[in-house]
Amino acid sequence: QLAPLLGLPEPSGLDTVRMAWDLAALCDAWAEAAAGVPEEIVGRPMPLSTPDPSRTISVRDLVVNVFHPIALLPGAWSTGGLPWYPEERDEEIATGLPDADAVASYAEAGRGAWNIFMLDRDEDELAERNPTVSSPRGTVRFDALVASQRWHAAFHYRQLLYVLDGWGYPVPAPLDLATIAGLDLPAEIM
Repeated sequence: QLAPLLGLPEPSGLDTVRMAWDLAALCDAWAEAAAGVPEEIVGRPMPLSTPDPSRTISVRDLVVNVFHPIALLPGAWSTGGLPWYPEERDEEIATGLPDADAVASYAEAGRGAWNIFMLDRDEDELAERNPTVSSPRGTVRFDALVASQRWHAAFHYRQLLYVLDGWGYPVPAPLDLATIAGLDLPAEIM
C-alpha cells in the first residue's frame, strides 16, 4: 500500500500460489483454534497492544478481523474491488456472533470461502493472473494482497495462541509458523 503513495514500484515476483496455500493452512489452523474456544472466554478482552490499543479486542473480534478480509479475497480476484472497512464492519459483524458456536461457524465459513476459491483455480491461472485490486486503503496487485493477508493471519494467530495458552486453554497441535517459508513476523507478540 505504501509503494504507490511514495511513488515506488510495487513489489513483484511474489509466489502467489505458495502464499495462497500458506493462507489456506493458516485458515485451517485458525478455524480449528476457534472451534476449541470455550464460551466463557470468547468475548473476554485480550491483553493485546495491537492492532489498536484504544479498543478492546476479544477472541471474537480477532476472528472477525482475520476472516472478514479473507472471505472478501475471492471477490477481489473477480471484481478488482476489496470492500473491506474494518473500522465500520468488523464490530458490526462481531456483534452478530452471540456465542462461541457462532464465532467458530464464522471462522469455518471464512476458511471454506478461501478453500473453495483455491480449489476452483488452476495453479497456473493463479500464478499468471495478478489483477489490480482497489480497496479503501489503496490499490495493490492481488499477490500483494494475498501476502498481506497471509502475514496478518499469521501475526494474529500467534497472538491467539499466546493469549489462549496464558488463559489456560492451549490449542492442541497448533500450526508451527516456523514451517511457513519467508514469513517474517516481528519478535514481539503483542
